[in-house]
Amino acid sequence: MKKTLGLALSFLSFSGLFFSSCEKSAYEGDFKEETEIGREMLLMLSEEAVSLWEEGDSAAVADMVRGDMEISSLRPALSAKPKNAKLAAELGLDRWFVVNFAAERDLSEAGNILVQSPCVELVQPNRYTSVSPSGTVETFKPLTRSAEPCFMSDPYFTSQWNLYNDGSLGSNFRAGADVGAAYAWNLCGGDPGVVVAIIDGPVKYDHEDLAANMWVNEAEFSGNAGVDDDGNGYVDDIYGYNFALGCGGIDWSGPGEVGHGTHVAGIIGAVNGNGKGISSIAGGVDGKGSGVRMMSCQVFYGDSRSASDLQVGNAFIYAADNGACIAQCSYGYDGGTYKKDNDYINKWPFEYRGLKYFMDPSNANCPAVESNVAVFAAGNESTSYSSYPGALPQCVSVTALGPDGLPAAYTNYGLGCNIAAPGGDDNFGQSSKILSTGIDGINGEYAWMAGSSMACPHVSAVIALGMSYALQLGRHFSADEFQAMVYASVDDLDSYLEGGVKQCPDGSALELKNYRGRMGTGSIDAWQMLMQVEGVPSIIVECGKDCRVSLRDYFGGGFESISFKGVEVDPVYESALGLVSASVDGGYLSIRCNRKGSGKIRVKAIAGGTFAGGPGGTGGSEIEREISILSRGVRGWNNGWL
Repeated sequence: MKKTLGLALSFLSFSGLFFSSCEKSAYEGDFKEETEIGREMLLMLSEEAVSLWEEGDSAAVADMVRGDMEISSLRPALSAKPKNAKLAAELGLDRWFVVNFAAERDLSEAGNILVQSPCVELVQPNRYTSVSPSGTVETFKPLTRSAEPCFMSDPYFTSQWNLYNDGSLGSNFRAGADVGAAYAWNLCGGDPGVVVAIIDGPVKYDHEDLAANMWVNEAEFSGNAGVDDDGNGYVDDIYGYNFALGCGGIDWSGPGEVGHGTHVAGIIGAVNGNGKGISSIAGGVDGKGSGVRMMSCQVFYGDSRSASDLQVGNAFIYAADNGACIAQCSYGYDGGTYKKDNDYINKWPFEYRGLKYFMDPSNANCPAVESNVAVFAAGNESTSYSSYPGALPQCVSVTALGPDGLPAAYTNYGLGCNIAAPGGDDNFGQSSKILSTGIDGINGEYAWMAGSSMACPHVSAVIALGMSYALQLGRHFSADEFQAMVYASVDDLDSYLEGGVKQCPDGSALELKNYRGRMGTGSIDAWQMLMQVEGVPSIIVECGKDCRVSLRDYFGGGFESISFKGVEVDPVYESALGLVSASVDGGYLSIRCNRKGSGKIRVKAIAGGTFAGGPGGTGGSEIEREISILSRGVRGWNNGWL
């Protein structure tokens, strides 16, 4: 079993063991076959034992736990007292403890002893993983492409096909195979009130293109070093917390560090319009740090040490308690390792409880949405299962596409996968990967990477953009409503997967039909997310063709007899769509767009006559409806309506 980042990185980990006092016999066969050696385990104690502990009788609890084993310490698993104490108690988080043995032990044997104690309900090893690169991470080399009007001034934007893909960067680039950010920016660029917790490697908080959009704990920033200035139980957590090392300082000096967390952060919230480096999906539009805020929850430290289950669970709790609305998690346990929710839940109970704490509606941190959202990479094992925890129905699991809009050869797909996004194609050269921020001295200030790790933050960022726009418009959504909106905010993908193969440079070929209906609902589109927030349905028209679409859904059953007076289009949207013509006759919109893009038109009409009433005479009422137009390579079902 592996716990992996969604970048093309491999991780070695101990085999998963889980012990339960009520199900011990079910695991005895596993104990014989799988052995872990270590000094530390996680225990869930009974309520009676916890009461004794809280009364100050820790020695009595330790005696009940230890059996005939020599232990050096027993301590609560929670790094700090959760803000939502009621929920933490309901989830049993306050009953988790860490036991340290005086010397290394066979953990299978130790688990069998510990679980015999009447005060121990659950036992699991506190697993650690190690990381080593299995692919190349390339530093940035600029590409050339003609600049498009109305887009960001950041110098490397023209290399970011994932944000705007006009097909000009190479034969394997398909126009429109992007996340649609360049169109969404016309409406919203993000909001500092939306915080994304990046549960990953370190985020280089002083990077020239990230610093202005970092989450900052002001009390700690202006406080005293070594002091918990804000009283949240964490010392010096200025930009987040380093759970891998158990300290406030985010640290990218670990041996073998590849800049994974920093790369993820740049996709979400690099500062847009500052004339430096790259653009991002939700990094604002004015160059002054008006985008969403990024909190670094560091759970990986180079390739020498990553976070344990204990630390990952605490990272989710920290994120919820300190204002994060979204947990961006480009990691997971290899696809196919678990094929049922309960298999994952029973193997990783502490992490699962921390995740539930983060997503519980009582901890929602964005006023516009009644729950925080957790987004995970689907994984890179080319298997027909999403990795966990992303495969859980409460989470969002993201598959990866290349610049051709087709599945990347490495991506997981199938069961548990919810939605697709650009992740890069590591088989087609540097420019087919995702360009984002890096760490100077490791992979440069800007670097190329590929993987479902890179697809995942595209979805996190579009969700953040949707939350930002909802705040801007004063809209409010239930958790179920918002999740449904995310999954509906997609471009069609399956029409490209009906047959044929995708040829890879190494001679391999992907049978595209194997991915049809198995990559999620479609490819995430930022413009459509904003339209979902507005409540404006979109019409899909086929680029380069004259299209005729009924306006019944906008003007009701009498649409054919309404007096339509014309169509108005803002020059920004006219350019974005490459609009050639747009007119209304007999209740039908005739339109031709020569560019794949997104925009709005306004259809004007008279209700109750052929002319508007006024001082000079009786007439009808002027009405108009705003319509979202999606110019795409294919036209959707249902006459183009979404």
